[in-house]
Amino acid sequence: MKQSPLRRATVAVAILAIGTAIGVSIGYARWHEPFDRYANARRIVMHRADDFPQGGVLLIGDSTAERLHLPEICGTPVFNAGISGARADQLAPIAKPLIEKLAPRTVIVMAGTNDRIQNDPWQDDIAGFAPRGAVVVGVPVALAQANGWRVVDALPASLLAADGIHHSPAGRAEMKRRLSRSMCDSDV
Repeated sequence: MKQSPLRRATVAVAILAIGTAIGVSIGYARWHEPFDRYANARRIVMHRADDFPQGGVLLIGDSTAERLHLPEICGTPVFNAGISGARADQLAPIAKPLIEKLAPRTVIVMAGTNDRIQNDPWQDDIAGFAPRGAVVVGVPVALAQANGWRVVDALPASLLAADGIHHSPAGRAEMKRRLSRSMCDSDV
């Protein structure tokens, strides 16, 4: 049975209209989702964790953690889950899954730098993912005591790079020394 040209044109226009409406709806939804520039970095970190042995040390934090070359501490391998530029709330989505996946002996948290720069509250975010017994850098002693953490003091300005944020080479060496002293000289 032959369709008239008008009927074929009507069907084609209807299909085109429906397709356009679906495409616009999908596009609108896609572009109106909150943008999370750290989602891909978190996926990469989680993927890297697949090949890391359980029972090591988990170092999670921002660029100060990412730039800290710490392959082992106290003879235990360290998985570095540092993500440059990330705030504590952007690290929270991977912290607990990493802890479950890696079953670390110790967790080191070096986060909050970007939060402080942006005047964002960060202490509650860290409290939401740092387990009891974690070694947390640069938090107030009262917060650490309330959460059962060990504190490693943040570095003084004299050990920071010219940007005033990241550790200088001497600062990285000092942070490694402080972390080692905190972890290796006590029962972990």
